[in-house]
Amino acid sequence: MTSPDDIFGLGPVQVVDARKREGDLSDSQTTGTIIAYDFARPILMHTEQLFFLLEAVDRMAQQAAGTEDWRIPHAPPGLSLALMSTVMGEQCNLRSELGSEGRLAQLAYRGWVAMVAGTWERFRRLPPLGGTAPDLPRGMQTGVFGDLQKIRNDVLKNDAVAANGAEGKCEVLKWFRAGEPIVFKLDHVIEFLHLTALLPTNNFVFCDNDGKTRMTLAWHPKENQLAPPWRNPPYRVVSASPFIDQVDHANPDSDQGLFVRLAFADGLTCTVLAARDTDRHHLLDKKRAIEAAPVVGPFGLPQHPDLLWDVPATHAHATAKLSQGSDYRPPRSVGPAIQFQSTS
Repeated sequence: MTSPDDIFGLGPVQVVDARKREGDLSDSQTTGTIIAYDFARPILMHTEQLFFLLEAVDRMAQQAAGTEDWRIPHAPPGLSLALMSTVMGEQCNLRSELGSEGRLAQLAYRGWVAMVAGTWERFRRLPPLGGTAPDLPRGMQTGVFGDLQKIRNDVLKNDAVAANGAEGKCEVLKWFRAGEPIVFKLDHVIEFLHLTALLPTNNFVFCDNDGKTRMTLAWHPKENQLAPPWRNPPYRVVSASPFIDQVDHANPDSDQGLFVRLAFADGLTCTVLAARDTDRHHLLDKKRAIEAAPVVGPFGLPQHPDLLWDVPATHAHATAKLSQGSDYRPPRSVGPAIQFQSTS
């Protein structure tokens, strides 16, 4: 049973008032409002639009199943000419052409990458408070968005082929090897949202300068969803992000814990305690080892002795929590890797 302010089971409703963007930047609530309005809101909106397009191409694949009508020429209403491309020497089927990871969807993915990277550029460079306080700290740096910009540049300037040295250039999003065609998948979107703490976000209610509600943004659980064969199993881990935090925030003398945030192929998330120690340096060594470990096996976990979990059971536990109206909450030390920096 969820509380009245937790109607979707995804965290309390957070009211974001545009007027608070005019406050003191040293106030954490004002800073959080700036981030929510100018950073989280457009990225989540672009993601919703991407998902809408991916749903549409998936429905097209279902409608075309068992027929050949997806091969006919296509044109929007009002044109006297229709266009069809026939790829020679390559396998063409519903999965490769249609579907949420097919060739048709790649244009939507590329647009999403460009729009999200553009949002980051504007947010990083513009002074806060609408430019009315140019002397206040501004600008952010984070490896995730630096990598996304490099991938965006390869899409726009290198014909969607990963540039030479791509593995070395990207710090976090090592999605493509040098010389490899850039083909986006839902896994990439899930990992990006997970690493920026935008996947399990609160329910945002945005109010304008007059205090009137103008928009709401929230994740909603979906039940009884059958994944297409190429996205099974749902418990496959697509993002594993280790971090160190207190095991018990209520106890100032609590041990430090090495936690791992997991995002699965179906978008569910959970946090697992991998190790605990009184010596933070030991946990830092383990954290670095996990980050450097290769991903092996069918479950997508890094190969490390502290990560020998039953992944299907872990996913089943996360599914049960969601059905009970609860979801993973980021610990205090986890969130978008954003720090306002001095302009000097």
